[in-house]
Order: sequence, then structure tokens, then C-alpha cells
Amino acid sequence: MEEEDYTPERTIILSSGFDEEIGGSRSAAYLARKLESRYGKDGISLILDEGFTGVDEEYGQSFIRFGLGEKGAVNLKLEVFTQGGHSSVPLGSHTGIGILARLLVGLEDHPDEVRLREGNPMLSYLNCAADFGEMDHSLKKRVRDEREWNKLGEELAESSPVLRSFLSTSQAIDLVNGGVKV
Repeated sequence: MEEEDYTPERTIILSSGFDEEIGGSRSAAYLARKLESRYGKDGISLILDEGFTGVDEEYGQSFIRFGLGEKGAVNLKLEVFTQGGHSSVPLGSHTGIGILARLLVGLEDHPDEVRLREGNPMLSYLNCAADFGEMDHSLKKRVRDEREWNKLGEELAESSPVLRSFLSTSQAIDLVNGGVKV
């Protein structure tokens, strides 16, 4: 920061954990307790949780973007119980694993709806780019027109899986356990 001749008005703390993908119970919980003991309850004014997405060159400008659209998480445990029998002769049309597979496909076939709306960081970014970047006039007009947001959001989501994740809640089937024999 000295190279830029900048002195922050407040202390900046960089804290890095290792267990975000599994709920933060090991490092994140420890870091939170340590920071609270050092600075007190509500002693930190702003926390960015893996929120820095980098510096991008878009619309003829440099933009520093913060990913402030953290949506939380839910873990879902599906269990399938069947009447049993032999796997080569299931009592129904499907084995327990076949039924579970259909449930998982059903979840993936119904992803969360894409929404570009007020308060969405993507819309804020697009408005900033419209104000300060070299954005095409027709796109700028669509960004400013609330009636265009649904269609624009869908187009952005179709253009990139990363943009889709900024416009809807993502879902991922990550872990499956099943069966007792091959």
C-alpha cells in the first residue's frame, strides 16, 4: 500500500481458512472466535467471504468486482428404502438405486429460476458498467429497463455457467453412497 501512497482509515484483516466447502467448522469457526476475542462483538465493520472476483477489463474500463451474492447452503440427505428382494429381480420397476437416480435427475431437471432483479450484485455491476463503461447503447437501455431484466438475465445465464451462478441459486449433487454389493 505504501507504493500507492495509500493509508487505510481502518485496519484491514486478511484471514484465510481451509474448510469453507464443508461448513467452516474447523478453521472458519476458530478464526471467527479469534477475531471476536480480539475486536469484540460487532467490532468488524465489513467481512468479505471469498468475495473478491478479481479485476476485469470490461466495457473499456477496469472493474474490481466483489462477489457479494453469497446465498448460503443446504445439504439434503435422500434415503430410499425398498422392500428388498434380489437386485436381479426387483419387486418394483426399479431397484432402490434406480429410484434414487430418478430423484437426483428430477432435482437436476428443475434448477433454480434465473433472476436479474433489484439488489442483485450482477445488476449493480451492469448499472455501474452502463454509467462508467463503453456499453453498447441497446444493452445499456435494457439494463435500465426493469421489464427487460428477466430476458437479459436468461441470456446472461445461457452465455456462461459462472454468470448463471450469479443469477440463481446453484445446485450440485456431490456425494452419493449406495448399494451393499456389486
